[in-house]
Amino acid sequence: RYNLGVLDNDNGNVNRAMKHWMISATAGYNLAMIQIKKGFARGSVMKDDYEKSLRAYIDSVKEMRSEDRDKATAAAFEMDNAAAGNEMQ
Repeated sequence: RYNLGVLDNDNGNVNRAMKHWMISATAGYNLAMIQIKKGFARGSVMKDDYEKSLRAYIDSVKEMRSEDRDKATAAAFEMDNAAAGNEMQ
C-alpha cells in the first residue's frame, strides 16, 4: 500500500496517495505515518483523519510488540554494533 501511495503521489493523485498511506499506517508502517504527517502539515490531510491514522498506527505498533521481539531487536542491535566496532579496527 505504501508503494501505491508513492506512485499516486508521483502522478499527482495526492488524495488517493493519502488514502493508501492511511491504510498502510493502520498496519503499523512507519514511513506511511511520516507521509501522513507531512500531508497534514501541508493541509492535504484533515485533522481528524490524521488523528485517526495516528491512533490506528500506535495501536498496531503496540499489538506487534512482544518481549521476545524486543529481545531479538536488542540482540540484533548489539550484533550490528559489535560488527561496526570490528570494522573500525
